Amino acid sequence: MKRLWGIFGSNLRCEGTVEYTIEGDGESRTIRAKGALKFGDHPIVPSISELFQLKAVNEIVLDLTDLEGIDSFGLGVLIKINQAAGTAGKSFKISGVRGRIRETFDIFKLDRQLTVI
Repeated sequence: MKRLWGIFGSNLRCEGTVEYTIEGDGESRTIRAKGALKFGDHPIVPSISELFQLKAVNEIVLDLTDLEGIDSFGLGVLIKINQAAGTAGKSFKISGVRGRIRETFDIFKLDRQLTVI
C-alpha cells in the first residue's frame, strides 16, 4: 500500500488518509483504495494520471470497496481523475461503491458524471 501525503502551498502540509495498491497488467489496471479520500489526498490525481500516459493502459478501475469515507475534496479528486481520463482518451470506472460512499454518490448524483459499475 502506498500512503499519500498532500502539500498545499509552502506552509501547509496535510497528511492524506487514503492508501492504495495498483494491480493488473495489459490494457487494464485496478486501483484499490483503502481509508478515507479527503483533503490532503490530491497526489492520487497525478499518480493515476501517470497511468493514463501509458500507451498500453486503456482502462482504469478505481475500487472503493474498502474506502470508509470521502469528503467534498475527495469527490473533486474523482472528478479530476475522470477529466484526466477523458483528456487521455482512456476509460475510468469506479467500482465497489457502497454504504456511506453510495449515499454520498446518490446525494451528489455522481453517477451522472462518473461511470460507476
